[in-house]
Amino acid sequence: CPGQEGTMGGMQVGGGGVQTLDFQPTPVQPTQAVGFLSYFGFNRFICGTFDDALTFPKLCPQGNTGGVENDQWTYPTPTTSPIRYNMLCGNQTHVYTAIVNAGARTGAYGIGQPDGPTPTAAPTPTLGIYPPGCYAGTPTPTPEGYIETVADQDAQFLKEQGGALGADANSCSCSVAVGCQTSLQSLPSATGVSCNANCDFTVSPETPEFGDAVTYTASGAGVNGNSTFNFDDNTAPVGASGGSVTHTFANSGVYRVSLSCNNGAQVCTRTVNNYCGPLSWYKIKNSSLHKNNAINNAIPASVTAFDADDTNQALTSIGNAGLVTSTGSITNGAGNLSVPNWKTPLYTRSTTYTPTTYADYLVARKTYTTFVDNNSNGVIDSNELTTNAINYVVGNYAIESNSVQSNAPIVIVVRGNLTINTTGTEFNPPDKAMTFIVTGTLNIHSHIETMNGIFIATSVDTAYDVSSSTTPLKIVGNLIAQNSINLMKRVRTNGAQPSLFIVQDYKQYTRIMDKLGISKYTQTELRP
Repeated sequence: CPGQEGTMGGMQVGGGGVQTLDFQPTPVQPTQAVGFLSYFGFNRFICGTFDDALTFPKLCPQGNTGGVENDQWTYPTPTTSPIRYNMLCGNQTHVYTAIVNAGARTGAYGIGQPDGPTPTAAPTPTLGIYPPGCYAGTPTPTPEGYIETVADQDAQFLKEQGGALGADANSCSCSVAVGCQTSLQSLPSATGVSCNANCDFTVSPETPEFGDAVTYTASGAGVNGNSTFNFDDNTAPVGASGGSVTHTFANSGVYRVSLSCNNGAQVCTRTVNNYCGPLSWYKIKNSSLHKNNAINNAIPASVTAFDADDTNQALTSIGNAGLVTSTGSITNGAGNLSVPNWKTPLYTRSTTYTPTTYADYLVARKTYTTFVDNNSNGVIDSNELTTNAINYVVGNYAIESNSVQSNAPIVIVVRGNLTINTTGTEFNPPDKAMTFIVTGTLNIHSHIETMNGIFIATSVDTAYDVSSSTTPLKIVGNLIAQNSINLMKRVRTNGAQPSLFIVQDYKQYTRIMDKLGISKYTQTELRP
């Protein structure tokens, strides 16, 4: 492989061979390298067999120049599917090495052979993501199953054979490194091939991370008892007639998951990126934290601030960090909890106060105004609210206008679900005190980036209108959910930044404290 000096599989003085020097090529991201391998038979090096690092050794294809001294060929030929390197080892960078071996030199440089023409000069190295001499075309999505990388083993074997590494060695190689994905790529919903209403499937979550169990749900009239899912990772196909199946990839990488329908007459294929992550993690500021489950916040080792309110500290809790408690364990990825590191795992609370119990308390003990949907449009309009009061709403409603802020300070208690779908990226300005208590699910539209206020709900969907959004979400005030929040609904194209940032603002509480609780006054006579 002329021109590969200093690389893994580079030339030695006087001949081509696999060097003892290990060189790790720059990893390719996303975790796939698709294209063609080109071999150039310079200096009368004739190919005998070769290994493309994905399939077993084979005979070299017929050269396309017709000569011997500078014979060259491309694998696979342009009329067939290109090869695809997509598999990692766990979630670590993996180097694939394709080698040409069992060849022989003839002519001037062949041992025991008659002299031949003057050796041809090596080609000028081509810089790029691949080592010089090993050319891959533009990545082209093409299904191809995974086979054990025999060539990697062969390359190591050749290194261990001292006599095979000197001048006139009868092998050469080129390598490509496949690295872990840490930034968002195309979603499966956007990469379907031959998928339609007759044969299709969904992927949940659409942005799985290494170790996640992923659910695939088939749909369409073409799905029958013979339909199967193929996961492109050398595992056996799984029957799809039951509707949904769950699969966990053993390695990170890019997979072409396919569903066969109509007895194989139609095959729906979607690209699923199994990320190293994290794509989604959260930060809190000036706050305590309790979680009704284990805390597993996948903080990366290198962190970029969310905005000017944030820092580049690799911490779950910044600023005036309080106590963190959890009913399970507490882990923080490659980061830490906080500067004081106050925490209590396996914590059991004696009393649980929920949005529903607060709504019951409101009706029994507080003064409030019952909301009336005057125009029966299922929307909470500003002219239907009472300013500076507790508004009690029964049923599932939406807020579609920022004009509701004109009623602040206000508390809105919804016995049902509440959907916030206002125009603009900010809901409620920071100087308006608004508190929402929702007994059902608080649904937030994916285009909203900042929300000011206190938001308390049994469940929270941070992007109800899509399966996943790359728009980050910031809450200034507080966000409290009885059930766990699915962080994968908000992911970042830059995984170094948190996708959810909650800044506790005590001013939001002080402005409505008299409405949330009961004021008690005690008078003591100090003198007769």
